[in-house]
Amino acid sequence: MLRQGAQLALNSLQEWLDEIDEATLAAVTMRAIAQDPALRAATRRINHAHLAFWASETVRDPGAPVRLSSRSGIPCPAR
Repeated sequence: MLRQGAQLALNSLQEWLDEIDEATLAAVTMRAIAQDPALRAATRRINHAHLAFWASETVRDPGAPVRLSSRSGIPCPAR
């Protein structure tokens, strides 16, 4: 079931990303970021990379922990 959900995310990636971007940047706490073009773009890139990475890793090995590493190439601001 995890693999199917992750595959669905990959198949519907752009639609999901549009909704995630809209919801993330609409939050009151994100107003300053949403109004700054550079921060808005960076937030979108990070969200897109994380969802694609999670879905790909879950298709590859459902149920295994998905951990970002420096080898993933995905920015991880919480290091």
